[in-house]
Amino acid sequence: MKIVFVLGSLQNQRSIIRVRSFIQRGVDVRVYAFNRSPDVFNSEVGFPIEIIGSFPNDLPYLKRIPLMLKSMGKVSSADADLYYLFGLDVALMFRLRFYNRPYVYEECDLVHTYWSNPFARAWMELVDKRLIVNSRRTVLTSEGFLRYHFGNRCPDNVSVVPNRLDSSVADYPSVPKITHDNLRIGFVGRIRFKTILAFVDRFCAHFPQHEFHFYGDFPSERDSQLFEPLTRLSNCHFHGPYKTPRDLPAIYAGLDWVLAAYDTDYENVRYAEPNKLYEAIYFETPIIVSKGTFLAERVEQWGVGLTVDASDETQVVALVNGLSDELTQEKIDRIRAIPKCSVMDHPNEWVDLVLSL
Repeated sequence: MKIVFVLGSLQNQRSIIRVRSFIQRGVDVRVYAFNRSPDVFNSEVGFPIEIIGSFPNDLPYLKRIPLMLKSMGKVSSADADLYYLFGLDVALMFRLRFYNRPYVYEECDLVHTYWSNPFARAWMELVDKRLIVNSRRTVLTSEGFLRYHFGNRCPDNVSVVPNRLDSSVADYPSVPKITHDNLRIGFVGRIRFKTILAFVDRFCAHFPQHEFHFYGDFPSERDSQLFEPLTRLSNCHFHGPYKTPRDLPAIYAGLDWVLAAYDTDYENVRYAEPNKLYEAIYFETPIIVSKGTFLAERVEQWGVGLTVDASDETQVVALVNGLSDELTQEKIDRIRAIPKCSVMDHPNEWVDLVLSL
């Protein structure tokens, strides 16, 4: 079987890992991708990728459409048994150019829910569901996405495959937790949400004896400017980009809790099941997430962290005041009861299903 993959972003590590899982099974692949400049492209992916278009992350979606539609023509000569499409924008542009070609659709974000126009969001939701039901197979990376699209009904061609850790994380030795006198909370990933900014600002102001640590970069210059005031705080530290999974053991060894309280103004956040949940469990670090989300349901169900309205100063202060050594150890014990193999990606089952198509 020959499969053509079309990636919405060169910088999306999850997509790279997914392609690699098919290559490791001996599948004949060809990979096309859009470059979300000015992000840095990791050239060490291990397989050739043809860039078919470039645009910045903050380019409005309506302005991306003509560029992506034209760029999709470069895929036309790539005859394949199956086309594997990452993301709503890629899938839509592909269907407009190649209506009858068989495809697999992978959705890891409800990108249209970020649109401000409610009519445009509603229309794109209809388009999204059509793309799902007309695919040979669709994979959703959160059970919450299934709930958002179809309620309690699951179409026969839909699979939920959570965005767990790449199994290569096991190749890197664990690092013992570093003991220190104060509390250390960290954020690991792309730094952008205003709720993260609000939480950290209040945490650092009310608890100067404790520390907050950022690991990661900013998706855009606008995000960098938004967080710039935090760089002047003596108990807030920015460590810059990191390599995943190589650097993760050392990063989590220095944290008591990890913050993943994303902005619930966006429906995507309310229904997503981020990779950070599985990362926190693997590295035995309790997690703090936003109330009213599918992620919060998971955290409370498994007992591996706490929930908070990060925009509410009173809640933030109360939560931090309650982070005793006993509570932290209780959450760590709950985490340790979860088998590590259950939070790592095991792609063979999904690869087998796609190959059977």
